[in-house]
Amino acid sequence: MADIRNLLNQLATQEAELNNIQFLAPCVRNEILKTRVAGMVYTFQALPRKFEGRGIFQPINDQTAKFLEEPS
Repeated sequence: MADIRNLLNQLATQEAELNNIQFLAPCVRNEILKTRVAGMVYTFQALPRKFEGRGIFQPINDQTAKFLEEPS
């Protein structure tokens, strides 16, 4: 059985690095984005809120991700 402290430390490290990742996700106006990082599902509100379509996003905090560009 894994040590719970080690698991919590791994999750904390991965969550701290969350703002350094970019992810591809579909976006519907005023809906939430979902992405999976290291087995954990994260949800974000997209900025700008009026964007619709597939986009590359980057988290700016634990609740919001900004649109960077459309995928090529």
